[in-house]
Amino acid sequence: MRAEHRRCGSFIWRSYAGEHTPMDDRLAPICAPDLAGLPPALVVTAEFDPLRDEGADYARRLAAAGVPTEYKCYDGARPRSSAMVATQKAEDCN
Repeated sequence: MRAEHRRCGSFIWRSYAGEHTPMDDRLAPICAPDLAGLPPALVVTAEFDPLRDEGADYARRLAAAGVPTEYKCYDGARPRSSAMVATQKAEDCN
């Protein structure tokens, strides 16, 4: 992980989990030693997402554990724009 991503990731983690340990796999499933048995996953990242590499690694680990996994990284997008994915897919259903 790049240094600037580490700093941003640290801020994101503190905002998300407070003082809990980053290795707690209940809060960060990527830290679990075994991902088998988890439900199917859609992992979405953006090109300029500071956690993009971690998202891609998580998707690879899920797939390697036999979890049906779809991974999408949106080129040219910033992290918050990935929230539009759910809206777009929901609109496609109407």
